[in-house]
Amino acid sequence: MVAESDSVEEASRGLELTEPGLLPEGWDTARLGDLLKEVDVRVHEAGIESAPILSMTRHRGLVLQNQKFGKRVASRDIRNYKVVRKGQIVYGFPMDEGVIYSLQDFDVGMVSPVYEIWEPTTEAVHVPFLDKLLRTPSMIATYRRLTSNTVQRRRIVSKKDFKAISVPLPPLEEQRAIAHVLSTIQRAIEATERVIAAAREFKRSLMRHLFTYGPVPLAEAERVPLKETEIGPMPEHWEVGVLENHCHKPQYGYTATASAEPVGPRFLRITDIQDEGVSWSTVPFCKCPDDQFAKHELHAGDILIARIGATTGKSYIVPRLESPAIFASYLIRIRARTGITADFLYRFFNFGGYWSQVNASKGDKLKMGVSGSTLAALRIPLAPMREQDNVAQALSTLDRKIQAEEKRKAALKELFRTMLHLLMTGQIRVKGL
Repeated sequence: MVAESDSVEEASRGLELTEPGLLPEGWDTARLGDLLKEVDVRVHEAGIESAPILSMTRHRGLVLQNQKFGKRVASRDIRNYKVVRKGQIVYGFPMDEGVIYSLQDFDVGMVSPVYEIWEPTTEAVHVPFLDKLLRTPSMIATYRRLTSNTVQRRRIVSKKDFKAISVPLPPLEEQRAIAHVLSTIQRAIEATERVIAAAREFKRSLMRHLFTYGPVPLAEAERVPLKETEIGPMPEHWEVGVLENHCHKPQYGYTATASAEPVGPRFLRITDIQDEGVSWSTVPFCKCPDDQFAKHELHAGDILIARIGATTGKSYIVPRLESPAIFASYLIRIRARTGITADFLYRFFNFGGYWSQVNASKGDKLKMGVSGSTLAALRIPLAPMREQDNVAQALSTLDRKIQAEEKRKAALKELFRTMLHLLMTGQIRVKGL
């Protein structure tokens, strides 16, 4: 029961306590069953001869099913697929992942019979608004509550329970404005993702050019004399060396138990290294005696290689650190010594000439890792020092661009999450937009 003083305070702020929570005065509430009705039209009933087969992803909504990696569907099975049309709402399971979207990118499609399809029964609801509302954290919490006693793997929300969920319903004009603001942020996120994808593709092309022709302009590439080597074509004046002749002996990491408490140095593990790098503020700590710390302390320019698991062979170059850190046992450290710079070597560790050697060492044993002796025997390119610096600098510049765009995407995603909450609860009003 809400205390009288609380009710007065909320009223003074123009809020009302409703079943979905505190909402602005003038907002209605409604049961989903009053806004939506179930639709179950099968392909063979609709007489649809061809339409895209769609599947659902957690973050991208209803997309074309990937027949290469997804389940292949026989034509006889497709006849029993459900027809989904633009503006209809589809959800799948488990509901606690928020797998619920309205179809926007296609006029009509086919989805697996396991999906539920609903469509509005009233013009009082704006589908793009409802689409986003149904994926708010509070709605996902509701789905979890309703499925708390169901099988963990499925988490099926019954149709009866789904229809009984109460949701906020702003005036139609404000629904449209809320959906417009959120869609604008989403389009900015998608545009940033396209920039990142283009930059990554350009990086792959640039890497092939640099390790094949050296740091020369594209127009001059044809004039560079090349030679074939065991790690691919390269400029004639470059050499092929063996890693152990130009680096310290590959070193395995330290074995310890990670701790969230600052009981010792930072303890970098294989799982802390992500595509976008390392978030050092979240790296745990570990107890480490002085002699082991001296042996495993990380320095700027150290290259770490994942030696086992799904990321076997993946590399990371350590930046200048603000606090002491060591590396864990599933990592191998490579430290450049003579004839090659750390930055150039790290760039090669992202190139096909490196990966072909790592994959060959694993053979057909997908779970087999790499060893220190395998890495010591790697063939590596040796270019003049000035050219090594130029190659590393070109790729570093592009990496900084990608990192900046990744930060922009992260900021936009955080903005979307914040605005989703504030707009759907009426804490920010856009009724005049």
